[in-house]
Amino acid sequence: MQILNIALLTSFFLASVSHAASVHTPTLPKGISYTTEELPAYAVYLEGESLGKRNKEDTFPKGHQAITVFRTTAKPNDYWVAYIPYDKSRLASRGAKKNHPKHHLIWENIKPTLQRGIYDVYVRCMITPGGSQTFAFKKGGDLKSLQHAKNTEPITHDKPNLSWVRIGSVDLLEGDDCFELTVSTKQTPVRIETVLLLKTPSAKALPVKFQRLPNATATSDRPGGLIFATETATITYDIQSPEKIKNLTLTLTGAEGQILQKTEHPTLTPTDDGHAQLKIKLPGRGYFVVTLDVDTQTKRTLKITTTAAVLGVPIEDAVRMKSRFGLWTVQAAPRLLKAANGRWNRRLMPLFHIKETELLEQDSSPKTPLPNLDFFKLKSYDWVGALAFGFPNWLMGIDLEKKHPGFGNVFSPPVDWDKLDAVLDYYFEQNKDRLPSFFEVYNEPIAHWKGSNTQLVRFHHTVARAVKKVRPDIKVLGPCLYAIQMDRLERLASLGLFDKLDGIVMHAYVNNTTPEADFLDRLIQLTAFRKRPKYAQMPVFLTEFGWTSAKGTWQVPVDELTQAQFCARSLALCLSEDIDAMVYYCMEFRAKDPGKAGFSLIEHTGRPKPGFAAFSTIAREFADATPVTRLKLLPDVYMVVAKRSDYYVASIWSTNRNHTLQFPFPVTSAVDMVGQPIVLNPLGQLSISPSPIYVRMPDFPIDASLLSQNTLRLQGQGLPAGSDELFAFNSD
Repeated sequence: MQILNIALLTSFFLASVSHAASVHTPTLPKGISYTTEELPAYAVYLEGESLGKRNKEDTFPKGHQAITVFRTTAKPNDYWVAYIPYDKSRLASRGAKKNHPKHHLIWENIKPTLQRGIYDVYVRCMITPGGSQTFAFKKGGDLKSLQHAKNTEPITHDKPNLSWVRIGSVDLLEGDDCFELTVSTKQTPVRIETVLLLKTPSAKALPVKFQRLPNATATSDRPGGLIFATETATITYDIQSPEKIKNLTLTLTGAEGQILQKTEHPTLTPTDDGHAQLKIKLPGRGYFVVTLDVDTQTKRTLKITTTAAVLGVPIEDAVRMKSRFGLWTVQAAPRLLKAANGRWNRRLMPLFHIKETELLEQDSSPKTPLPNLDFFKLKSYDWVGALAFGFPNWLMGIDLEKKHPGFGNVFSPPVDWDKLDAVLDYYFEQNKDRLPSFFEVYNEPIAHWKGSNTQLVRFHHTVARAVKKVRPDIKVLGPCLYAIQMDRLERLASLGLFDKLDGIVMHAYVNNTTPEADFLDRLIQLTAFRKRPKYAQMPVFLTEFGWTSAKGTWQVPVDELTQAQFCARSLALCLSEDIDAMVYYCMEFRAKDPGKAGFSLIEHTGRPKPGFAAFSTIAREFADATPVTRLKLLPDVYMVVAKRSDYYVASIWSTNRNHTLQFPFPVTSAVDMVGQPIVLNPLGQLSISPSPIYVRMPDFPIDASLLSQNTLRLQGQGLPAGSDELFAFNSD
């Protein structure tokens, strides 16, 4: 027994020595050579091991550690171990000698020394004799874009033991710092040492290079995608060494993944410098994913992808400035709101920076620089401002040095209400010439307020007094709850909330439900509230609502297509309930939390999502329209009808199925959710799906009160002789 214990200890000691002496990625693929000084400029190693389990005692080849990154996520993420192969390097290993379905290794927030360009992708793996592994690789700007990115073509490798495998090439853009390797195996464990991204300095080694040329006609031309406020658009690529292209395929897909165009060997135009240009004409308005699949004579494959939203020429300002539709730009360029036909924008206004000494007239010390509120002077939009981010510490009796997490300071009743008056008078007096025409007392106060409801009502009245003192023309709104919570609204109203306010403002978030469920139910309750005589003359604003397309926040995420559908449908429902201003959240918010950033309709790389084109389309089609009615044609089919100057327009959609609708009225034109024209059927049939369509009609001769939601039949005039059937449906 004693001898056995000694043997075990000896074995453990040797294993520990082997572990400590193991290295990460001691070799390069065959035929590749770099000096230690060159390597950091051209390569990054993505280790198969997780960051949390890396062994700090490991050694690295000289110069490698600075460009070595450990994975942040693995799916599935159980039973991973570090395996030491015969060359003493390290492998991330999972499973036994059998078939394994797809495994995903993810590296996020990579900030290597890589520059923009095309990189070969190599995997160093170990395969059991008789087995094989299949690899695919993709890249993105963050976890959201990574989720929807396309993989390289799968490469299967069956050479046994430890070896490098080239699995394709990727075109890295500015901001691409998330990567994913997908692995499937047959009769072998999953054993991955590293993924190597390698940029070759010599043009001869990577003969074909695609570079998207700047586009002067684009409203936004950023690495991730293009936005055009034009009716048509062209994307141009410059191609280096075009003669070495073996196969080239151009594919255009739409918002719903449908292939709009697929061209083998598109026309390349030679240029004087020996390059060539590929001009890609986009087919009018809509949302497009442009993909180039390239095979070269050196057996390298490239997949180049960009996205574009062609929004059409913006509607006239005189019409747009009568619109109810808004999109909070947050960190996006305000010009994009005009390009998307939006009128309403929003901005939060902090005052926690104000020092008590600044309120003293005799104080000659330099004033705290006021936050930049000059954007409110942009007359191309109607702005809604809102106080946010808490009070100064001294106003709440908190230690002046105390730091607060998150967005700003604590928001609780002041220790002295007279001092709050002084702060507000100072703030609004300093900014009186650059305040918005509409002002929310505070952003989502219930989520932060540490006082009573009575004190919160007093705070609203205090702010309203201070605003009106310097700008009586400003409309002051409240209470801006984070959701339409009628019980809380009733409670605040009973305490006199609206006695000193000019309008009602709310946020309208819901979780994991469609717009036609909780969202619509609460809208109906809110509009019933505003019909009471006391509030009948008050405008109703909704200044935040939306759906995220990524995990990481309180809301259950949806995919990007569903996000676009919910955006268009929720805005149509708001119009049907006669909401005066609706500000969808949001155009672009660059947050570290993917769930928070996922509310954006434009990614931080500049890639427009389908929802951005969907917003632009409904804002164009309804523009200055007046709501007429909302009809429920079937249990899952909705129609919102509105009147414009000389025609009617309707948005029609289903919630979960596809239908064919025999439309009973003359239709002059129709477009889909992202603005692409719909060819009208001679029989008057329309395809209805969860993606709304918009139809224009010269007339709408229906008394909506006569429509039965159960039978879909109208009794009376305006129908063909001998018939009382209004709509005919077929479900696909």
